[in-house]
Amino acid sequence: NILRYVEGWLARKEVVTRSSLITTLLAGLVPVPLADFDAIKQVLNVTLDPAISLNSVILTNQDGYHWMDTQVDGNGRYLLTDDITQPGRKLFKGRTVVVVSNRYLPTIQGPPDQAPVFIGNLKQLIVFFTRGVFELASTREGGDAWRRDTTELRVLTRSDCRQWDVAAAVYGQLAI
Repeated sequence: NILRYVEGWLARKEVVTRSSLITTLLAGLVPVPLADFDAIKQVLNVTLDPAISLNSVILTNQDGYHWMDTQVDGNGRYLLTDDITQPGRKLFKGRTVVVVSNRYLPTIQGPPDQAPVFIGNLKQLIVFFTRGVFELASTREGGDAWRRDTTELRVLTRSDCRQWDVAAAVYGQLAI
């Protein structure tokens, strides 16, 4: 049972490791200032290729999502709409808005605060390389395990990511 628990714990840590590889790569893009929803519309309508724009997502952190979720039009209607196929998911112009924790994608502090917003097809922007799932090996006899009467675990994981198509997404900083 303890090995099953450790495997679950390691799987969660592997997800965090992969996510940090991706967010580090995303943070290396050149930021573009975004003042409001009109700037986001311009990225979707003009900056991105129309074929890429149709399959785009809007990725932001909790602060950026909160700002976007509170914006209303002249009639008092919220600009983000609910996805009727998946309750709780929000859309902007038919594109899914994805939220990442402030812990992993922090807001840049300063007057004004700048929330990171990535708009585009992130699967075309980044290619992720992996050699499969992580390898878990254990021993009760090798190393110091026999002397200490313990089980030693070793985990190997092989993952990396690289930019593929830099025109597939835009890194914006949303003034909140």
